Amino acid sequence: MIKAKIHSDDYVFEYEFDGTPWFKEASLEDLHRLYAEGWCSCIEADQVAIEASNGPMTEETENIKFLIDYCQRKGEGFEVEIDELSVLGWLKSNRPDVLLEV
Repeated sequence: MIKAKIHSDDYVFEYEFDGTPWFKEASLEDLHRLYAEGWCSCIEADQVAIEASNGPMTEETENIKFLIDYCQRKGEGFEVEIDELSVLGWLKSNRPDVLLEV
């Protein structure tokens, strides 16, 4: 599991979620951009949350969808932060070819 957090820019809502789905399909270029941005605050990080929200209906996916909808209605942004250690551990176990290049 890749630990991630999402929060609205006004910090009214903040949730933790599993960011793994995005990493399963991420291109090397996307991983490099996410790494270069410090695993947060970039389009790729936002995509981690969007991909997670498209998963099976769970409390986690509902929370992410709710937060994104809230931000759109209020004209707020949101930020996503991915835990670097969980990313590196997951890459080592699941995509070791990528780990060498990141």
